[in-house]
Amino acid sequence: MPIRVSNKKLGFKGYAMKKTEVQNNKAHIDCLAGHFFHSIENGKVCWQGFVIGHVFEQYYLVQLFEWVMGEHSVQKMVSIAEMSPWLFYSDADEMKFSYEHGDASHLKEDIT
Repeated sequence: MPIRVSNKKLGFKGYAMKKTEVQNNKAHIDCLAGHFFHSIENGKVCWQGFVIGHVFEQYYLVQLFEWVMGEHSVQKMVSIAEMSPWLFYSDADEMKFSYEHGDASHLKEDIT
């Protein structure tokens, strides 16, 4: 909700600045929402998925995807601390490229 400024000298710019501050604070809280990811455990890629959003305090709700078909599997709540080593991406194509050719490709489990 935007904050209205009572000082008329500020006019619309003052209103817009305060509104932007509120939006920036909300974006800061939910800055991971909407990003795709690869989770990293013990130096290896573990999950792939999408960050749905900030749930409360230090927790996010994520949607996991199956590896073979890429279909939605389960949703899970994870703490920000668990997410710190994860790789985040702007979209699914970037995530796929990273797994095939980029940073995540170096962290795949060896299948023998």
